[in-house]
Amino acid sequence: MRLESFFTVSEQMHLFLLSCFLGIPIGFFYDIFRIIRIILPHNSLATAVEDVLFFAVYSVFIMSFTFAAARSEFRMYFVAGNITGFAFYYFTAGKFIAGFFVRISFIIKKTLVSIFVSMNKNRKIQ
Repeated sequence: MRLESFFTVSEQMHLFLLSCFLGIPIGFFYDIFRIIRIILPHNSLATAVEDVLFFAVYSVFIMSFTFAAARSEFRMYFVAGNITGFAFYYFTAGKFIAGFFVRISFIIKKTLVSIFVSMNKNRKIQ
């Protein structure tokens, strides 16, 4: 029995499309960090830690994909497919999700500020 050491064109296309599809959950995972940044603004060190964490999780993801779907043979078009799926998610659903959380966080912040201002006024009166 001889093992093939290359992928056929149809296998490569299948793997590329699969990696495009799997770029969508990567975009969703990135949105979690983006939402945290929207709700809780923080300094550049915390942002750098989040970015390193994101890329560490992504590297485990791409390694697992390579082991599970591609006979442990890494190809750069897996990353290109992930970036394509990520970009598709980011510029479609990601924009709506981030915009939704921006509006929600603005409403929550505005409500909390008005509550604390009214509590502070009541305290001064008494």
